[in-house]
Amino acid sequence: MGYAELAFGSIDDLSATGKYEIVLTIDDKDALSPSKSGEITVTAQRKLTWEDYGTGIYTSELFGQAWEQPILKAKEGNIYKLPDCITEGYPMVFTLSEDGQTLVNWDLQATGYKHATYGMVYFTPTDMQRQGNKLLFAMRGAVAVEGGYGILYSGFTETLELPE
Repeated sequence: MGYAELAFGSIDDLSATGKYEIVLTIDDKDALSPSKSGEITVTAQRKLTWEDYGTGIYTSELFGQAWEQPILKAKEGNIYKLPDCITEGYPMVFTLSEDGQTLVNWDLQATGYKHATYGMVYFTPTDMQRQGNKLLFAMRGAVAVEGGYGILYSGFTETLELPE
């Protein structure tokens, strides 16, 4: 029987949506379990506690539509979640600075929209501007290409108007 403790430093160093894979290896063949497995992969992800923040208005320049958007905020920080934002089952999650004026993190995230030729479209912002209670995200739409991502759409703005 063995015990391993994995340390990550500050929890704030982990992104809100990132998954971190760690491979643990046992080099001593005499210490292996009966299955003789000398390697185990552990996936860690930050656990957040979501609370209702209110309902805002999401305006998508790419899709030419606007809708009422429920917004959740994590107890653990200035982290926001837009459940079922573009497509049901696909949330958008992002982190703002302590003062709420600057975008700190928005990992590449699947929108749920599938392009007829290129498949799943992912959003990643290049910048964010705050104008009062509106967050304007200068966005790019990416698609998976040869083990990486290529930009399919760029130069559009997605806007989130926060509740007053």
